[in-house]
Amino acid sequence: GTALCGLISSRSSFPRFRRDKPPPMVDDVVYQAKLAEQAERYDDMKTFIRSRLDNESAPKILTQDERNLFSVAYKNIVGFRRSALRVFAGMEERTNGEAESEAKTRKLDVLSEYRHVIERELESICDEVVTTVRDRLLPHINDAGDDATLNEVLVFYHKMIGDYHRYVAEMYTGTSESEKRDKAVTSSRTAYDAAMKVAMEKLPPTNPSRLGLVLNFSVFYYELDQNVKKACELAKKGFDDAFTELDDLREEAAYKDSTLIMQLLRDNLTLWSAEDKDDE
Repeated sequence: GTALCGLISSRSSFPRFRRDKPPPMVDDVVYQAKLAEQAERYDDMKTFIRSRLDNESAPKILTQDERNLFSVAYKNIVGFRRSALRVFAGMEERTNGEAESEAKTRKLDVLSEYRHVIERELESICDEVVTTVRDRLLPHINDAGDDATLNEVLVFYHKMIGDYHRYVAEMYTGTSESEKRDKAVTSSRTAYDAAMKVAMEKLPPTNPSRLGLVLNFSVFYYELDQNVKKACELAKKGFDDAFTELDDLREEAAYKDSTLIMQLLRDNLTLWSAEDKDDE
């Protein structure tokens, strides 16, 4: 059993590149990351894309393809843990509803201990993303090329910082860690505001990065700020502005991405508007 565990453990550390060999070509690493994505091996995907970042001979700025791979890898790694915490929250609620007993106390202790393990993992991963974007990607933003690309990348990265601070704030909501939550909320808002400033001035309303930012920032207002009115206003403006210019969107992939996000905005708006009326 121990030998087998050792074998599995050593294999799970794949990919591991030999030190006496030069780092793999950038194109190879990107293709490996895409393979890992198809196989839903997101930890491998993260390892591949980080090896691209660590390649000193490669450009310091990521291409759009590489940015998306970087984002997808971490989004899924974090997503599994966010989902696990929601499951645990439901289990704790059900267990708390049981009659008092030694077994109940023990179950709650085990649940709490396991939940803390996942929370530490989640916070560490979110910090890794924020640090990477802030210290390694944003400083080279001027290498992005033309102004249109520069603005797109700025929005993408600031939104990413806002998202990962939001995940940490979400995790600490309803706990005794109010100080950590407040700090994460402030950092998330600051990053979203920075992204919105560029997006509203420089990107067209139908741009998927701008729409994605509007979607996530409105979720921030709804879930963390508990400001339903502000969430609705932002979502409605984002949807309406994009709708008026949708016919001008020529590129098929962008059209598909934009309309998908618009649908999510409309779904949220329908749900939140109903709640807002109930509160009046």
